[in-house]
Amino acid sequence: MKSKKVFIIIIFIILIFPVFAGEIDKTASEVTQDVNGILFGFIEFLQWTITGVMLIVAILGIIPEIFSSGKPPDLAAVFMKFIQAAFIIGLTWAIGDFIFLIFGANINFNLVL
Repeated sequence: MKSKKVFIIIIFIILIFPVFAGEIDKTASEVTQDVNGILFGFIEFLQWTITGVMLIVAILGIIPEIFSSGKPPDLAAVFMKFIQAAFIIGLTWAIGDFIFLIFGANINFNLVL
């Protein structure tokens, strides 16, 4: 008796599914776009935060080199600190753009079709 009830429920779901499939797909697409928008906003916030922190660290590392008393500043060390900061900032933006590229830019699939 129980297997007959399960069989009827499964047949009913299979028959009714095509009626609601389009709506399920539309709702899932909207939810995905909302989640992606929030995550992309957070990634952009992290990118700007890392950029700001690295600029502050680079400037604070360069100040003692420039204002060292009694000797000329070591330009190689100054440029090396700038290059290190630029590398980390560039890597941060490259990874963020790569994530954005992989997961899409909230593309509306109806416009693509």
